[in-house]
Amino acid sequence: MWSAEWKKLLIKQKGLIVIALMVLLKIAFTVQLGYDSDMIINKNPEGYASYIRLFEGQLTEETEQRLKEEYREVTEAPAQLEQLANRWKDGKIDRAAYEEGSKAYYERMKNSAVFNAVYNQYFYAKDAPTERYMMDDRGWRTLLADGKPDFILLFGLILVLVPLFCYEYESGMDVLLLSSAKGKYQAGVAKLCIGSILAVIVTASFTIIEWLCLDGMVGMKHGGYPLQSIAFFASSAYHVTLNNALLIMLLCQALGAVLLACIIAVAGMLCKKSILTLFASSAIMFLPYMLFGGKAVLYDLPLPSGLLEGSGYLWGTTYISGFNEQGMMEKTVQFQAVDKGTFIVLLLIYALEIGLLFLYGLKKYARHSIFKRRLRWRAINALSIIGLMAACAVLLSGCQASRGERDNFTFHARDGANSGETNGFDVSLNVENNTITAKYVKTGKVLTLTRDPFEKADTISALFVRDGWCYYAVRDSEVEGFRIYGIDMSDFSQKLIYNSVKENHEDFYGMISEQEGIEEALARQARIDCFFLNQTSIYYATGPDLVRISRKSGRETVVARDVKASSSLAYHNGDIYYVDSQYRLSRYTEKEGESHPVEAIYTDSFTIKDNKVTYRNLLNNKEVQTYRIG
Repeated sequence: MWSAEWKKLLIKQKGLIVIALMVLLKIAFTVQLGYDSDMIINKNPEGYASYIRLFEGQLTEETEQRLKEEYREVTEAPAQLEQLANRWKDGKIDRAAYEEGSKAYYERMKNSAVFNAVYNQYFYAKDAPTERYMMDDRGWRTLLADGKPDFILLFGLILVLVPLFCYEYESGMDVLLLSSAKGKYQAGVAKLCIGSILAVIVTASFTIIEWLCLDGMVGMKHGGYPLQSIAFFASSAYHVTLNNALLIMLLCQALGAVLLACIIAVAGMLCKKSILTLFASSAIMFLPYMLFGGKAVLYDLPLPSGLLEGSGYLWGTTYISGFNEQGMMEKTVQFQAVDKGTFIVLLLIYALEIGLLFLYGLKKYARHSIFKRRLRWRAINALSIIGLMAACAVLLSGCQASRGERDNFTFHARDGANSGETNGFDVSLNVENNTITAKYVKTGKVLTLTRDPFEKADTISALFVRDGWCYYAVRDSEVEGFRIYGIDMSDFSQKLIYNSVKENHEDFYGMISEQEGIEEALARQARIDCFFLNQTSIYYATGPDLVRISRKSGRETVVARDVKASSSLAYHNGDIYYVDSQYRLSRYTEKEGESHPVEAIYTDSFTIKDNKVTYRNLLNNKEVQTYRIG
């Protein structure tokens, strides 16, 4: 039965010819479209390759030193060449010596643009040298970060699989097959299994073909390097190697291929016509790409669309910047990462969906008319369960924050911007030395928490200590944005909590110049006075603004624009208390997302303890009074 079905599918129904044509088209399009790169590297690929071979691998102090030396040589090459030319003109050296000595300078000047591309990779890698390696990532970036559907693969699978499930219905052979027990049961199992196996083989073959083509064009070396070596995956939650990422993508694509085969099978058994099945299958496959292409919802749908792309489940959250209605710079999510919990739930839903479709396909093929009504209700119930589970998966990450309890703690932001206590340590920020130290209370031993072997130019603006963690904000006055790191005081390991810095900001030695606007200049020079965070949000004060950052989406929102500079600012049980520009005690409520004055209290300083606000009343000769929160 199985061999007959294979022969009929591949030979009689011309499946082998269709697959061969699709493979040739895949090779041709892959070679024609090329790989992800940029204009600078494309103009001088040999120079880029020579530089990347010198510095590829994990960033070490030795590699960094060689990079800095080459940077100095490249930047000084024009001046050195001019000096050599002057010596020749003055008769101090002959023409042969000039030509021999100028070769290296000309070579460095010619390769200056591509060296800048390599130097940008150095800036990216030095922020996390243990998980960001320097490499030629063009091939791997094309394979893992492209995010475009493979229409050749999809058309090929539909064209091959539709005849497998519709041929008997259109030729009238279904009546003859269903008259025997073998044809009634074994034929259905064979068709579904053969369709699934063929879909998996073809899908995996297309990915392998793309890998081989990219390896021939640009190289696919260093599969053992971390996934974060590609800047696109800087915020990915999956700390795996490139080879492991490829394996995860192949497994997702295999699951998507099986799901696609089951959907085509059920569509063929319901429609019984090739044209109708082609139309239905194409609509199911291509509409999600048209409606949700490049969006995270594509990977939450109970359809094979996201699975067949595969690598999207490994992507991190990406953002785009723009101005809001108030004219403030605001970051919004372009692609929301699928977290690990949601990914596991989705895989379980897909496996359940495949099982239900497989069983329904067998029932439909065997035509169990006695149980027709019962099967109909079971199918409706099964589809309802699938829809409900899919909706839960889509909302899983979004509901996590709303299910959390109110964050009950009190923190005086300005007083705690330079010091704090947790886990038996007194943590303090030395602004002059730009270091954070921790003094163990029991022994008096002092530890330096911020050691930087790469001598970054970042300045530590403020710190926040809570629940066994020391968080600190750093920024570089030369670029826009800032970073927040967290130090686990139990083992002193460091973790990046938030990053809004544009990693690459080189100007290609003047080849690309961009005039800085007023907004960018102000954003670059703004200072973080203090900050604090909880499970859902990060808050920081800069000048008269109090800004909230959603930890889920990364979106920044100014929640108060009239904060009095250097005045008291405190977080208490979900509310933020501050003194506004008119010296009124004001409160921002996280639950409501609104700010408003607290009764008629005018003050320039206050503290909060035991649900009581102790403040200096400016309306009563600065007398110290209390106000109960409740």
